[in-house]
Amino acid sequence: MYQLNTMGFSTYINVEFANDITVGNLFIPERIGRKDLNWQVERNNKYYTKSYVLKNEYVINQIKIMADEILEENFSCEDLIPDLRYLFPVKEESIVISVGSTGRDKVCSPNLLSKFILEIREIYKDEKIKLVGNGKLQQEYAKKIIEILNDKNMENLVDKTSIKEVFEEVAKSKLFLGFDSGLYNACFALRKKGIGLFKNKQGSFIHSAPWIKIVYPKEIKEEIEDKEYPGLEINSITVEEFKKALKGIKDEKYSY
Repeated sequence: MYQLNTMGFSTYINVEFANDITVGNLFIPERIGRKDLNWQVERNNKYYTKSYVLKNEYVINQIKIMADEILEENFSCEDLIPDLRYLFPVKEESIVISVGSTGRDKVCSPNLLSKFILEIREIYKDEKIKLVGNGKLQQEYAKKIIEILNDKNMENLVDKTSIKEVFEEVAKSKLFLGFDSGLYNACFALRKKGIGLFKNKQGSFIHSAPWIKIVYPKEIKEEIEDKEYPGLEINSITVEEFKKALKGIKDEKYSY
């Protein structure tokens, strides 16, 4: 904070989705950021010279509020949909499956995901399937998938790629499958055909775009088979619901 205060900046802009005490330690003349109404951090609002309120809704709508306030323009949500294709070589040569998320309640049993992969294999018979992710839990998950399916044309890349390399894999894919995660959002930003598995229809990151299909359960089961992945909601997605999304994304025709 001392260094920033001595470097002569005229404006500080906080583009986080929350405020924090950082702004209270800055003496930069103009300080712009979110006015947080949470009582625990509301005290920090007084340190901003200009602030705005974010509604808890779809993430692009939140970014529009930020952009309008910070840049003093009126953007459309379509203007703000990211497009990262210029950063990576875009191809159509594999199926990429992300096997993890930030919470176990967002991830279905590997037994259920294996059933979804079998449906993918029915349509994309000869395509290489690449499992991506990181960490011990996702490594074990990928091994379980490989053990169940015994698919000779499947490659386990969990913990074998950098962030840049795994983005490249998504950019080169013909189809992406994943849970509510960073790689699902990468698929969205790279404009690649993909299916997102969500535990319900609420959430800031449920994107509405022709290249993305969202699958969530219509009914919740009373019990689950896998105690390692006990999330009732995400495990309630049926094979039929997945098949419908898979057919829809395969047949989807859209222009960039």
